[in-house]
Amino acid sequence: MSQAFFGIFDGHGGTKASEFAACNLEKNVLEEVVKRDESDIEEAVKHGYLKTDSDFLKEDLNGGSCCVTALIRNGNLVMSNAGDSRAVISRGGAAEALTSDHKPSRIDEKERIETEVINLVMMIAIFPCL
Repeated sequence: MSQAFFGIFDGHGGTKASEFAACNLEKNVLEEVVKRDESDIEEAVKHGYLKTDSDFLKEDLNGGSCCVTALIRNGNLVMSNAGDSRAVISRGGAAEALTSDHKPSRIDEKERIETEVINLVMMIAIFPCL
């Protein structure tokens, strides 16, 4: 099995949250991946994000972070993001979004924010590696 994990973290209100996520998200995601079978990789990534968020909140630190991550595992590319960080790919010279920004200007996101109380939002898409 071959895999790699990459992330870009954009701190808000300082660097503490982005530094914490950069040091912990990969470990948390990969631990979740090991617990589940390959068909449940989206849930594994989601729970890795949520564990990282929960662990950060226990540290009693201030700040936040947006991020976009890529997990390449067994020939699949799993892209995920939190906040307004976005992953794109070039196809035939045209940019194609692989993730959707979490911004309150999106009607569905505004409704979600107004009706749910959570600390982390994330969207995941799986794309075969070419």
